[in-house]
Amino acid sequence: MDSETGVLTIFDTALPAEFRLRAVLDSNPQISKDYGVVIYGMKYDFGASNSVSGYVKITPDTFYSEDTGFGIDPHTPVRARVIDEKEPISGDYLYADSCFRFQQKLPPGNYRIKAVFADTAQNNVSVGVENVPTQRFRSSEMYDNHIMKETVRFNSEKSAELVFDVAVVDGVLDIDFIGNLVNKTQYKAVVNALEITKLPTLVDSDRHTLFIAGDSTAANYSAGDLMAGWGQMLGEFLGTNFTVNNRAIGGRSSTSFCRDGRLEEILLNIRPGDYLLIQFGHNDGSFNKAERYCGNDDYEMLYAQYYIKGAKQRGAVPIVVTSVPMYGFSSTATLGTYVESAKRIAEQTNTLLIDLHNDALNYYNNLPGTQKDKEEVVKSYYILDKKGGRDFTHFTHAGARKMAELIYMRMKELDLVP
Repeated sequence: MDSETGVLTIFDTALPAEFRLRAVLDSNPQISKDYGVVIYGMKYDFGASNSVSGYVKITPDTFYSEDTGFGIDPHTPVRARVIDEKEPISGDYLYADSCFRFQQKLPPGNYRIKAVFADTAQNNVSVGVENVPTQRFRSSEMYDNHIMKETVRFNSEKSAELVFDVAVVDGVLDIDFIGNLVNKTQYKAVVNALEITKLPTLVDSDRHTLFIAGDSTAANYSAGDLMAGWGQMLGEFLGTNFTVNNRAIGGRSSTSFCRDGRLEEILLNIRPGDYLLIQFGHNDGSFNKAERYCGNDDYEMLYAQYYIKGAKQRGAVPIVVTSVPMYGFSSTATLGTYVESAKRIAEQTNTLLIDLHNDALNYYNNLPGTQKDKEEVVKSYYILDKKGGRDFTHFTHAGARKMAELIYMRMKELDLVP
């Protein structure tokens, strides 16, 4: 910064930074308003040839460190290859036999990534981002709990580009390059160049959106289906005050919802003042299904460090909703542990809680009439054998509407809705 001219010069090798500037004098400590300055000099050229103006060179020895804030994960060593020394970007690259990771320290927020690939022989490279280490997916050799973006496909072009957006929550962007195994051919993991750009920060809007992250008990179903989720009914109670964006989908747990990129899609679009309702638990205990299973410790970690933190970072209001109960008048053992985990993490993170699980059970048990009368009402709320099977989990339209009503009543008590 030149104090005489007031010119701030940012060099190509500048590391990411955010700060505020204002002019000051000894006699007048503030003679101008604050100006926000964001520096993201994040253009990287991978390989061993000479560096390119405007790019930071990444060689096989450029390992990630807290000091530099960028580099290759040392657990996945890479090698360099030069194709054409005359081509500054496409002429060289880094590669690994199967996979490697590049990491970039970043302030939480949303970013756009452009990756360049220029070896047409490596025609089957996939890109994943933001690996979330949960117990079933911890490995230093394979990154299989990340969000898969796209796979590189060359046609007649000499190079290919992938452009995608990423929501960074934990302060470090992970980008995984994976060489796929196709018909017994192992393609190498490669990349020639990367550009990382911060997306504009979304601002508050006149009409807020209520996002829902959850499983099949909250999901949308077709109008003709006997089954319904509470998420598709909630708008009936909210009226025109909110737009409901229901991202809940069947068969998902807290971990698979992340891995599918569904939480990321919410975080890329959520704005200050929006709400995020979070309800998982029914599929997290599926120990025999690795793609779903999430133990209680990891469940609480994901809620606290990704769902809740990600929403709060973006100025939104997260609301933990405990899982709806199975058919009956009391909680089941496995599901009950996730209900307790959800309640515990809401308290620990000072996050709003709607205990839908116990609200629903209390409602069932306090219905008027005899126990038989109560059972008839509760039976009308669940699918049971109405679709030819034995489904003790999912709701009819009447049951989904009742769950939505219970949520709405709690939201009113919390002064979240009129």
